[in-house]
Amino acid sequence: MKYLKLFENFEDNKPVIEALETILSLVKSGKRLSSKLNGGTVMDLHDGCSDPQVMEILANAVDVISQELEGTKVDASHFIDTNELEGMIRILKANPEKSEEGMKVERFSNFVKESHSKSVHVSEDEMNLFSQEPALQELITKSKITLKNGEVLFDENDEETKQLLDQYLEMPGKV
Repeated sequence: MKYLKLFENFEDNKPVIEALETILSLVKSGKRLSSKLNGGTVMDLHDGCSDPQVMEILANAVDVISQELEGTKVDASHFIDTNELEGMIRILKANPEKSEEGMKVERFSNFVKESHSKSVHVSEDEMNLFSQEPALQELITKSKITLKNGEVLFDENDEETKQLLDQYLEMPGKV
């Protein structure tokens, strides 16, 4: 089964999810990133990452931490978009095999059944579009679709989502 390829060297996204959640919490609360995070550790996560959006968030966090350690008062919210960060965390958590061990596939499946009423099988090439096309990534970020077992799951009553999937996946009538 092919999933979104966000990272090259990670067996598990848990350390990345934890770091991103910590960054999000600190930015939202207005606390210093350096109070809970080490710039070197965040940079190590950055270096193992292959997704440009996640790399940018982690690089911005390292910049903020460096400035804080130099004694500069920094408003991290000017460097880190919390909406984008929340979306990225949702994407990482949407992959039960790659996210934290405690996330049960059964719980994930129940969530999918409750929120998405139609599924369409997609090829490996089509699945790769979700890591390349910002419009398709946005559908994941906004929880409009779920990728699971080579399928795209979505609400069949959401016309906007259906049209976007038709456009990118060239499957009129299939959706």
